[in-house]
Amino acid sequence: MRWASTDVELSPGALVRAGEAILPEQAVANRDESLFPHGWELDFQRASPRPHLSLGFGERFCMGANLANLQLELSVETLARRYPQLRFDVASEEVNWSESSFMRSVEVLPLAW
Repeated sequence: MRWASTDVELSPGALVRAGEAILPEQAVANRDESLFPHGWELDFQRASPRPHLSLGFGERFCMGANLANLQLELSVETLARRYPQLRFDVASEEVNWSESSFMRSVEVLPLAW
C-alpha cells in the first residue's frame, strides 16, 4: 500500500488525491505498452529488455531476486539442453493466462518435443 503525497492524474479522469491510499499493481506496470512494446507477450529473445518492477527497485529490491533469476536461467537452460526440440504446442495467442491480478501466469502451457 502506498499513499499519494500530491494530487496526480494517472489518466484522463483518474485522479488520485494527496493522502489517498493506492495499491500499485506491479504485474500490470510491467506490461505498459508505452515502455515495453508487446509487453503482454512472452519473449525470451526480447531485445534490450528495459528494467522492470517484478522484483522491486531501490531500497525495496527483493533480497531473493538474484536467486530467483539464477533459478529461472538454470531451469530454462537445463530444459533446452535436455530437450533440444522443446517447443510450444500451441500458438502464443492461444495460451490462456490466469485472471489473477497479483500473479501473472499461464493456466496451462502445452509443450511438445
